[in-house]
Amino acid sequence: MYQMARNILADHYEKNKLTTSDYYEADKITGNIENEFDEIEKKEQHQELYEAMSKLSDEQRELLILSRFHGLKYEEISKINETSVGAIKVKIHRAINKLREVYFENA
Repeated sequence: MYQMARNILADHYEKNKLTTSDYYEADKITGNIENEFDEIEKKEQHQELYEAMSKLSDEQRELLILSRFHGLKYEEISKINETSVGAIKVKIHRAINKLREVYFENA
């Protein structure tokens, strides 16, 4: 789709006999538009992720936030929850699987 837009833009410049530097400026604008589309797509993905996370239990959401977003190690999380490291690993694994299921259910 981007290539089609660039081709139409190039045809427009060619038809109106604009200079190469004008085309270069338009190419920079096209690059900015592509970056904006990427940003919009990232925001949509983040929104979908947060919606999926809101469907998890409080415990699962807390474990994922601590392990994935805050970067805590399993040992640290086990101390916070006063449980074994093995139990935390299992709970996080289950939370990730549940998140994956909920996230792709909506996609």
